[in-house]
Amino acid sequence: MLVDKLKKYPAHYIRRIQQISNALFARECGAFDFTAVQYAALVAIQRFPNSDQSTIASSIGYDKVTMGKVLEKLEARGLLVRSPDPENRRAKLTNITLKGAELIDTIKPRVDSLNEELVSPLTKVEQAEFMRMLQKIVEAHNENSRAPVRAGKL
Repeated sequence: MLVDKLKKYPAHYIRRIQQISNALFARECGAFDFTAVQYAALVAIQRFPNSDQSTIASSIGYDKVTMGKVLEKLEARGLLVRSPDPENRRAKLTNITLKGAELIDTIKPRVDSLNEELVSPLTKVEQAEFMRMLQKIVEAHNENSRAPVRAGKL
C-alpha cells in the first residue's frame, strides 16, 4: 500500500509510471536486447541523418556523454554507422543502417502496443488530455532538465 504522505506528490507517481513503462518496454522488447533509450536514439538518427552525438542527445532530452555510450553499443551491433565530420574533426556524423531501420520497423508495433497498454486504464478522451498535460508540464520545465530538448527536435 502506498504511504499516505506520498499520495500528494506528482513526482512520486511520475517515478512509478517510469518504472512501469520500463518494465513494459523490457517485456515487449527485451528479447531484442534493446532499451527504450536505444529505441529513441535510433528513431532520432533516422529522423535526423548525419547528426552528431550532441544533436541526437538533445533531440530526445538525453545526456550527451551517456549518449556516446548508447551510440557505441548501437554501432557495435551494426544498427548505425559513424563517420568523421569533415567540418569538425572532434565530431562524428551518425546514420542508421538498414539493419537498424529494420529493427525499428520490427519493434515499433510493440512500442505502440506497450504505450497503449500503459494508458489503457484511461478513456480515449482522458488519454488525449493526459498526453496534452504531460507535454505541457515537460515543455514548461524543459530548461530545468539536465538534458533539455532543443527546438526543432523530436
